[in-house]
Amino acid sequence: AGDLPDVCICNFVINVCAKKGDVACAEAWFLKMCSMGVDPNKTSYNMIMDACGKAGNPKAAEKWFAQMVDDGQTPSIVSYATMIHAHAKHGATEQAERWLQRMISSGLEPNVITYNSLIFTCSRNGDVEGAEKWANEAEKADLNAGIMSHVTVCAKDGDDSRAEKQMEKMRSSKAEPNVVTYSAMIDACAKVGDRVRAEHWHRRMLARGLQPNAHTFSSVISACAKAGDAVAASQHLMNMEKAQIQADVVVYGSVLDACAKARDAKRAKKVFQHMQSSGIQPSVVAYSTLAQLIAYCGDWVGVENLGKTMISEGHS
Repeated sequence: AGDLPDVCICNFVINVCAKKGDVACAEAWFLKMCSMGVDPNKTSYNMIMDACGKAGNPKAAEKWFAQMVDDGQTPSIVSYATMIHAHAKHGATEQAERWLQRMISSGLEPNVITYNSLIFTCSRNGDVEGAEKWANEAEKADLNAGIMSHVTVCAKDGDDSRAEKQMEKMRSSKAEPNVVTYSAMIDACAKVGDRVRAEHWHRRMLARGLQPNAHTFSSVISACAKAGDAVAASQHLMNMEKAQIQADVVVYGSVLDACAKARDAKRAKKVFQHMQSSGIQPSVVAYSTLAQLIAYCGDWVGVENLGKTMISEGHS
């Protein structure tokens, strides 16, 4: 029959199930591992909790957390971060915050992943003040995202000793929140159309030497669009291009939306033309936004020409 698999091999299989959010598969392999006489470690439990979180079932994750403790395993930072994320993904801010307090009470310090999860759930619920509170906490805590990522990799590989060493390194190091932290915060502001706050957090990210990504710029431009600030939206689009980050049809659509709200047909036409010259195929929404704007301005010839172009591009 050959040699029995060890805990690392079993954890690898459980992790495959967890990545797909297949709780039944993860639990089946956990039970099979136990039936073969292989003792699960805290990584095994963390992976099943992760599977529950990905499946949108935080209650099941809590059940496995309790089982982990009952079986004599001491929950790690990853364990608590997984629980916080499971509730955050479900939009349950109070439960996520409760797990953060439970984590702190156990003597463990929050990491950047825990704060990002809390910012995410506040953003999802349109709670800008809550998101801002946790973003400020993340800045104050001086967390190390790079080391935490290494910890996660070690844990998922079933290498608890390396993960533990990285944890110690994290506790003794000085670091900062990552781009995800700020992107989540800017996204929270964008959802409620708070351009001033979105730009404020964008500047704070730049001040820390962090490079914005496509999602960051998209969120700032979205905030400008909701506020109807076509000038600011266009400026951020230019900054995005200066940073050599390719804008997609959604970003251009947001800028066009800002122009429409500002009744700035001239700027909208330039943005539309720039989108085409950049090799981006305008969407039906982009065509519709521009058509409604120039129609509002009384340019019916322009509307007719735009309709012809739209049909020639395959939109009907």
